[in-house]
Amino acid sequence: MGFEDLDEKQRENLAKAMNSLLSNPEVSTDVKRLLMKADPKMKFADVAQADALDKARKETTDKISELEAKLMEEQAIRVREERHRQAREKGISPEDVEKVVTDYKVMDWDKAMQIAERLREMAPASAEPAFDAKPELPNEKELWADPRGYANKIAHQMIDQFGGRRTGRSN
Repeated sequence: MGFEDLDEKQRENLAKAMNSLLSNPEVSTDVKRLLMKADPKMKFADVAQADALDKARKETTDKISELEAKLMEEQAIRVREERHRQAREKGISPEDVEKVVTDYKVMDWDKAMQIAERLREMAPASAEPAFDAKPELPNEKELWADPRGYANKIAHQMIDQFGGRRTGRSN
């Protein structure tokens, strides 16, 4: 059904309806978009300008968001490097402090450094090797000649070595 098939009264009512829709600021843009969608040859300058502004605004907002994210990442890296430097200055491993932060959920870096330092102080000393050098292979002649005497000799050597560690003397 075309516009030409309408009688004069219908045309007049349609013109009034379109006029009221296009003059209403709340719906005029939507009506113009619908008309442009129905007839691609129809153009409205204000709608095209609004679309161009929206597109430019969106691109600008996206670029700003991207730059803000990049700045936040760079700042986080700088803060992390500074905190690692502080930990190393105090003789604490930054990895140990980060472990305290994640394991104990401590958000204050200074407190985490204190906890890491206390944990390091409380940690048992690493086990020292029982012998200062590689263990020697037994002298087979001596071992087979007097097994009990050989065992006593080795036991006395170990006792002397452990005793030296305890008192601070060395053999």
